[in-house]
Amino acid sequence: MTKRRTNWCPVAILASALALAFSGNAKVDAAPPHPPTGEESANNLSVPTIFVPSIDDSPFAGKCTSEDDSLEPMGPMGVDTDGDGVPDEHTEYYVQGIAQWQADCDSADPHTVEVAAEWGDNLTNAPLKAGTPIRVEIGFLTVADRAMPGYVVTKLDPTLLDRESHYGTLGEKVDDFLEVRVWDHDVRLDIRSTDDSIVVADMEDFSAEINSTGRIVYGFNWQNPKAGDYVITVIAPNIAITAADAGEILPDNMVAVNVTVGNKGGGKGSGGRPGDVVPGKGKKGR
Repeated sequence: MTKRRTNWCPVAILASALALAFSGNAKVDAAPPHPPTGEESANNLSVPTIFVPSIDDSPFAGKCTSEDDSLEPMGPMGVDTDGDGVPDEHTEYYVQGIAQWQADCDSADPHTVEVAAEWGDNLTNAPLKAGTPIRVEIGFLTVADRAMPGYVVTKLDPTLLDRESHYGTLGEKVDDFLEVRVWDHDVRLDIRSTDDSIVVADMEDFSAEINSTGRIVYGFNWQNPKAGDYVITVIAPNIAITAADAGEILPDNMVAVNVTVGNKGGGKGSGGRPGDVVPGKGKKGR
């Protein structure tokens, strides 16, 4: 039986973790949720993760105990691009979807983990346009009470789009990985205009995935968005959100961020920049 921990992240420790997690060096560009076309395996968990309350129904299918569950890479190195059975690209890397490895993981009881919320870069740093799909992502970070090993995964084809590139690791395990992710079983998502005239997601289940860099992130594809000002709210009932890189922390384990979707012709709707929170417009629960 998995050992349960009672305090994964004291507030004082979390403050120092946020300085690292939200620094320019630690911020990670969004990566595609699945390996490039032609690769059949799921992405490997590369960043240590705490599952609340367990791995059941999570996107992770490996073994998770209170001990070190990290696994060294297995399988061929590189990518066979011409089908002759001999890898001919990225031969110094273990590649997502081809080789297998695993970062450490653990589980924790509900209401025992404090986290910082990290929104997808596009929601806070890029203009959003009507009619163009918007990827809504959020991740949760914490500080573990023990060293948790993991693997650094990088984009291997820098000239290609993220979704077309391979991702891989040199296979060098980092014994005390600085980044630790958290998965909550019951996360929900709400997206609506600030005047409540448009409802995109009404406290729907918010699913998670292991992206190509091996991080667990929650993601939603907002199709055909209309111009206007919106508030995006995420509720994570089993963990305590104590910090965020943008937006506003609300009662009842919620975090919200306001975004503006501009008109197709280049004009903007009313409201602030992506990532701003309009006073009084954060969702207060349902």
